Amino acid sequence: MRIAVLLNKRSGTAGAREEVIAAFHRLGAECEALPFDGAEDLSRARAAAKWCDVFVAAGGDGTINAAATILVETESEAALGLMPMGTCNDLSRTLNIPAGMGESEDVIVNGRSVPLDLIYMDSGRILVNQANGGLSGRIADELEPETKARWGPLGYWRASLDVLADLPEYEVAMVIDGEKLQTRALNVSVANGRFSGGGVPVAPDADVSDGLMDVVIIESRMRLALLPLLPRILQGTHLDADGVIHHRASALELYSDPSMPFSIDGELEDENPRRFEVLPGRLKLRVPA
Repeated sequence: MRIAVLLNKRSGTAGAREEVIAAFHRLGAECEALPFDGAEDLSRARAAAKWCDVFVAAGGDGTINAAATILVETESEAALGLMPMGTCNDLSRTLNIPAGMGESEDVIVNGRSVPLDLIYMDSGRILVNQANGGLSGRIADELEPETKARWGPLGYWRASLDVLADLPEYEVAMVIDGEKLQTRALNVSVANGRFSGGGVPVAPDADVSDGLMDVVIIESRMRLALLPLLPRILQGTHLDADGVIHHRASALELYSDPSMPFSIDGELEDENPRRFEVLPGRLKLRVPA
């Protein structure tokens, strides 16, 4: 088996290059490890995606997004592998892939391949795990990496307290698989995977291979009841709560006033995506056997 591993320079996983190569060699796999930080490393990463059998993201959800984007752009037949070495590793939580080294490389070599849906956004980007706008986007901006690493889902709670006092309401108009919806919202989540923010089950029913995205909306009338709702969000029991709207869809158009910035796979963006469309089974993904 030929393995190419994308190592995130910014998160520090590039320092584990020799250790990563040795781990795959012990399992009898050929391995090339590629430190990566955007455009300057893109050409080599794209070339590796074309010759390998498994293209591995060694990092968090942002690194997974980069690796998946490269596979799509190169039209590679390689499967996507995950070595969860980031701060949150939310997609890996959905898939029960163990964090760090020691077990994840065994999943990559000896596991099985399953279909992985992607979500295409009109900005030209793809979404692998979740896009969170409004409250969740603001929390992602406030939540320091150290807090996420130390507190996990409780860090989400702590950051929520900081943003609630100055949280805007959004006039939101949506078309969900052809059906119109209009409401005032505090938060909109578009999910392929279940978790966000270091283990918060924002979309507890999401399935990465069912051909659908989960859309979770918290209406603005929940502002005063938001603190009591947060424990249910942390437990993943909020979808049937008053003021929470949940839909499963293959396509979504979204318009908001004011413009709603989104956190895309854990990275806060200035862009305001208008359309989300599921690409069913667009990639192959290595999961535990």
